[in-house]
Amino acid sequence: MISKSNKSNQTLQLKDGRQMGYAEFGDLNGKPVLFFHGTPGSRLTRYPDESIATLLGVRIINIDRPGYGLSDFVPDNTLVNWTEDIIELADALKIEQFAVTGVSGGGAYALACTSEIPERITRAGVISSISPFDVSHVTEGMNLINRVLFGVGQYAPFLLNPLLSPIVRTARKEPQKLFDYGLTNYFPIPDKEVLFQPMVREMFLEDLPQAFLQGACGFTLDMKILVQSWGFQLNNISRKVYLWHGEKDENVPPNAGRYLANMIPNCEARFYPDEGHLLIFNHWQEILTTLVS
Repeated sequence: MISKSNKSNQTLQLKDGRQMGYAEFGDLNGKPVLFFHGTPGSRLTRYPDESIATLLGVRIINIDRPGYGLSDFVPDNTLVNWTEDIIELADALKIEQFAVTGVSGGGAYALACTSEIPERITRAGVISSISPFDVSHVTEGMNLINRVLFGVGQYAPFLLNPLLSPIVRTARKEPQKLFDYGLTNYFPIPDKEVLFQPMVREMFLEDLPQAFLQGACGFTLDMKILVQSWGFQLNNISRKVYLWHGEKDENVPPNAGRYLANMIPNCEARFYPDEGHLLIFNHWQEILTTLVS
């Protein structure tokens, strides 16, 4: 059963009784693109100017993963389980086929759909995407904070909640403080230039409290899922995958993108020498056009 308070705060009750939160942007009668947010994030992670999607005739459907925003937490969730939830959502919305794209940690979820339900996928894209962690060189150049968090997620996941508790409190009560003194110091210069854009800042100030609405459970679950075996093989993906990655990305270094491009049989990769992790905000029209062409 679907519940709609407004297009940014919609929910679906799944067959097992769980609630899934999602939002819709752009042309609500347009070509559907399911967008999977980063780690952390929520259904409110988006390009802030909705008019681009509207003009291109694209219906953006952003989905809270378990533990984020309005989606119930699932302690034993997996990437493959996610694809089953996506089928339920698409069926409820009467969408037979759709494009998928994911940014950062959300890239793994987009690839899971592309692998496990290819008959439902029209096109697939990954933006600044994480790759499997079973190859050591993919983390070369990763900033210290991410190295620590992913390392803890891999070897001592029970420590993630206490480590993240100060971030959770700040995100809920003072998101502007977390943004201004946390995020802007966390990113390299190309990304800072993006974050200084007023519309981008406003979007993140909406998104951060939703990302941590239920505490750190969504974030910690993502960390545990992403560092384990993904449950599918990249070289078995049959659909074409489009990939965008910045060479100056320190959150997810370009080696991760190169690994994905080499392992996925039909991958069209675009690397940008002067861009960082937030290149989505510089190339959104290009990305959407590619996904619905």
